[in-house]
Amino acid sequence: MGLCLHKGAKSVSVDQLYAVKTPAPTETHYPLPHHVVRNIVVNHILDSGLDIEDEHHGLWSPKGGTGNDRYFGLFNIIGDTDDFRFVVGVRNSHDKRFSAGACSGSRVFVCDNLAFSGEHVLKRKHTRFVAQDFAQLVRDLPLRQLADGETKRIAAYKETELTDVQLHDLAIRSVDDGVLPASKLPELLTQWRTPNHPEFRDRNVWSAFNAYTEVLKGTSLERLSGRTQRLHSLVLPLCQSA
Repeated sequence: MGLCLHKGAKSVSVDQLYAVKTPAPTETHYPLPHHVVRNIVVNHILDSGLDIEDEHHGLWSPKGGTGNDRYFGLFNIIGDTDDFRFVVGVRNSHDKRFSAGACSGSRVFVCDNLAFSGEHVLKRKHTRFVAQDFAQLVRDLPLRQLADGETKRIAAYKETELTDVQLHDLAIRSVDDGVLPASKLPELLTQWRTPNHPEFRDRNVWSAFNAYTEVLKGTSLERLSGRTQRLHSLVLPLCQSA
């Protein structure tokens, strides 16, 4: 499966990532090469005893940019189930748009939906010693525990039943919390009532979660992380109160 990128982005290979020219540093801005960010994360994944099934990389820029200013990478980790994978996401920018960062989450195979969790999201601004500091932040990321936690979270989602009334309440709160715009509510309800994939016909939190991620598919990768993190914060209490 390829990485779902928003309009104007391009999928690239690791070799193409290495070929991207990094801008020269200034007194206050020290751009970090995209491939260095990628390699720091790869090394930590392997050092954590996890195996990478595949990886995907994308580059994009706003109008007037080089086309390679902003980078997003995704690593699918080999797991024990066939329906989803634990993933590690990484991003970097050369145009000061955002810090070098990494986070984790899940990717559902049947629909290629992607969602990020909120724990241990790390960021490091492009200032002096960014390479050393980012590498240390990544080394402190407890990937093995996060992978186990993601598996338990999804199991809880599958085990927690959800009524139409609860889904409707969740939909309104998700608009209030910026998970999705109000204009997307009809699409969300359609995915809940008649999902594109039969795997999500069960009336549980997992089906609702995938209705959301189906609607959010194609969202700018700069925004998807925050939206799905907020979604987790809304649905987790439903499992804890069940």
